[in-house]
Order: sequence, then structure tokens, then C-alpha cells
Amino acid sequence: MSLKDQIDSARGLKNPSFILLDEGDFFMPHEQQNARDISERYIAKSNPYIIMISTPNAPGMLFDKINREPEEQCIYKRLRLDYTYGLNKIYSNEDIAQARKSPS
Repeated sequence: MSLKDQIDSARGLKNPSFILLDEGDFFMPHEQQNARDISERYIAKSNPYIIMISTPNAPGMLFDKINREPEEQCIYKRLRLDYTYGLNKIYSNEDIAQARKSPS
């Protein structure tokens, strides 16, 4: 099943209470908007928690658009957690030093 099929199948949910979009910034641009539209249309129906998690991809993508929305218009609570949030919890300084050696 393609991502498009998976996103489209979300249109028929009865009363979702939780919607998770993981790595949404890496969906194709038309899939990003479609996933957001489908998710947000459930707000009036069942008022679900909508959680979007992603590593930022590029300017103009889903998370960049959400981050650029004025605070008074944005319906999301935006949390920005860089690698330092996980230091000495899930990442050691050695882990970060090793990861920095990679060109990617």
C-alpha cells in the first residue's frame, strides 16, 4: 500500500481520538498537505489529538510552513527539540561526535 493510499484511507475513520503523522516533512509535498487537511478535518468531528513528529526536511515543507504560521493562527503547540535535548539521556557526547563525522 502506498503512502497516498494510507493517507486516503484515513478519510473514512469513524471517530479518531489520536492521529500521528511521523516524519511528515519527508512525505511528497502534495501528500503533506493532504495528510494535514485530512487530519485537521477531524477536529470538528471528534477533536482528536494530532501529533506531528519529524526531522525538518527543507524550506517550504510541512514543518517549515507550520513554524512560519503566526502564533495566534497556529492550532499546534510547537516543540523544537534539537540533539542537545537528548544529551546524556539517549545520546552521549561520544555518540554526537561520531555522528558528526558522517557527511549526511
